[in-house]
Amino acid sequence: MERGAVQDRVQAADGCPVAYPSVEGAECPYPFYSWAHREHPVYQLPGKSVYFVSRHEDVRFVTEHPEIFSSVGKTLGSKPEPQPTTASGVEIRAMMESDGADHDAHRKFTSQLLEPRAMRGYRPMIEAISSELIDSFIERGHCDFVTDYANKLPGLVTARVAGLPDSLVEDLRAWGQIEASGAPFLPPERFAEHLATRNSMISYVRKALEERLQSPRNDGLTHLLQVQQQRDGQLSLPYVTLQAAVFLAGGTTTTAHMLAMALLLLIQHPEQMQKVASNSKAIGPFIEEALRLESPVQWVTRRVATDTVLGGAHMASGSHVIIGFGAANRDDAEFQAADRFDAERKGVNRHVAFGRGPHTCIGQLLARTEMMIAFEHLLARLKNIALAPGADLSHIESPSFRGLKSLRIHFDPGPRIAPAT
Repeated sequence: MERGAVQDRVQAADGCPVAYPSVEGAECPYPFYSWAHREHPVYQLPGKSVYFVSRHEDVRFVTEHPEIFSSVGKTLGSKPEPQPTTASGVEIRAMMESDGADHDAHRKFTSQLLEPRAMRGYRPMIEAISSELIDSFIERGHCDFVTDYANKLPGLVTARVAGLPDSLVEDLRAWGQIEASGAPFLPPERFAEHLATRNSMISYVRKALEERLQSPRNDGLTHLLQVQQQRDGQLSLPYVTLQAAVFLAGGTTTTAHMLAMALLLLIQHPEQMQKVASNSKAIGPFIEEALRLESPVQWVTRRVATDTVLGGAHMASGSHVIIGFGAANRDDAEFQAADRFDAERKGVNRHVAFGRGPHTCIGQLLARTEMMIAFEHLLARLKNIALAPGADLSHIESPSFRGLKSLRIHFDPGPRIAPAT
């Protein structure tokens, strides 16, 4: 990937209310989405062979046709270069940057750590972590929900599944903020930080795997080493390092963002909070609506593999598309009054917050499980939740991710809930 594929400050076309995608426009991209739906459903960024796809129908088409819209060389400024392979011929490439048989092999490689049977085993651990985190601040009657709970829960879960120390949570949070599709939109100094963080992550993961080669453990990292050697016939440490790093980074920050954004939506709609808090069966639909309305991954990119036409736009092979998940989820043609929060919305499961097609997020079941447990605990134990006076609700400065920097709340403490048996 290269910095410089787009300008630091993306220029807006005439009539466009927000210069987007950009760090500056990420605070509130929704006016841009409304404009794009209405005026340019497939919008070509000025002066670029890059097209922003905003309609739900078009986003579905792009994600379901990897033979046209490829993940190989998908990052703006990069090209599809051949990569080394394992002994069985599987390319050493990240799952989200592959297609076809290689993508299937990468996906299967980590699937056992994320399948339904694994979730049943993880649930007591997730419940214990959630309870411990709430215990740490509940008697105060206030907290910064982002730093005291949302950032910690998925990080601790991921660390324990992998077999890494709890003290790694802050590193996991930083790794989860590494930009993939959004990297070319970063200012130069941020891009340099991004690369340094990525290199640090790869170095740590490789060392942790080397330790397990010497002394195998009953943990996720050892499992990945064993699966790779069984599949390929001989060890490929670069392959396991890359896939393990993707697993660790992908399981933290986006879930943290969603926890905080979902709680804020309930606070801003107290009548709906009351309905959800009084009926545990309403938590699942509420979570799906929060995912739809405030998608933690607003967009990703693809490379156009062959000349094509979409939404009237002629795209040459080698150009790129930006798949607007956040825009598609606010498309009035798909969701009635799409900008409105409705915890009881019918048909909400059509959202694309976790993507669609072959690259649908492999960790979505774990993310949903964490969010279900989190809100079961939070709504049972924190009463009369409200924003703290002067709470800052600004968002992280990311071109493609969406999350709150902080969420200061106050509440009345409720009783501790008994662990599930």
